[in-house]
Amino acid sequence: MYKPLFETTPELVSKLTQIENIRAQIDHGHILPERLVNLRYRASVEATLSSTSIEGNPLNIKEVEAVLAKKLVARSAYHIKEVENYKNALDYISTRKQTGDDIAIDDILYLHKLTTAGLLPDEKSGNWRNGPVYVVSYKNGEQTIKYTAPAANKISSSLSELLAWLNGPAKQLSPIIVAALLHLEFVSIHPFADGNGRTTRLLTLLYLGLRNYDFKGVLVPDNYYIADRPAYYAAIEKSQGKTYHFKGLNVDSWISYFATGILYAALETLEAITFSTVSDISIRGAKLSDDELSILSYVRQFGSISIEEASGFLSHLPRRTMQRRLRCLVDTEYLNISGEGKSTVYIAGKHK
Repeated sequence: MYKPLFETTPELVSKLTQIENIRAQIDHGHILPERLVNLRYRASVEATLSSTSIEGNPLNIKEVEAVLAKKLVARSAYHIKEVENYKNALDYISTRKQTGDDIAIDDILYLHKLTTAGLLPDEKSGNWRNGPVYVVSYKNGEQTIKYTAPAANKISSSLSELLAWLNGPAKQLSPIIVAALLHLEFVSIHPFADGNGRTTRLLTLLYLGLRNYDFKGVLVPDNYYIADRPAYYAAIEKSQGKTYHFKGLNVDSWISYFATGILYAALETLEAITFSTVSDISIRGAKLSDDELSILSYVRQFGSISIEEASGFLSHLPRRTMQRRLRCLVDTEYLNISGEGKSTVYIAGKHK
């Protein structure tokens, strides 16, 4: 089984304590449902922008918003598809974390498939790589191998060991430390031909969501990584060593870097939530379910929603239950009905 060795330093404890304090403030704070929907939408835009930008996607935030709103953008079809795919993966995480089930191999493969659909050949999207992986650098025309990932025939066993630890002994540790180690270990295994970085960050976000450490779905750690991309890669490389599970692996520096990033993102989240709730302090908002918040988020993004569209991303709900959810949102003026019969859609209501 995967058995990481690390030291819980006073500096790390201080960061974890600050993160916990911010999490407590957010968990016990009051925020209106419609404000939370807007904040979650904003977080999804920023996460999509930052994570795809790390991999070289050139779209800016206005262009990402336009793509997600299904508007025309004068960019390459490939880069637009990257953005669409990443948002689809974030939507999957939003639904998947509600189950509370442990992360499984199927989750990893599906996240990769969502992320790389239409960008990689079908045989590579959602499937392990079948060849070696080397991270190389070039200087004065000479190539140097900086890191060697495990052989293709070791991927399955390496990931099985990682998940056995993640879903077992790791539950006794701080979720921040576990998320840091999951991030480092997964990207080091490098199980896919391409798309490993995006899948790693998505998988880490899914884990944090399952442990209720995604700060109401508004946390965006990727903003910290993109703020200094060279530092992000350098932190990973420092703790990888030259080969997979290189002797003398120093994971402490990576955990410290990761915790700093989460603290940075947590402070950003607290500021955004505080700003959004200042004007609402005397207003009592209705308590909405996660399903209803997901519906409102969809309407916020695309302008309207039909029963068929709602059923597409909330497939765990029977059709009658879906109809009741929509009816409730209409009755509370979060949604209005537009059209009749098969053309019926639901649009934003009084509470926007």
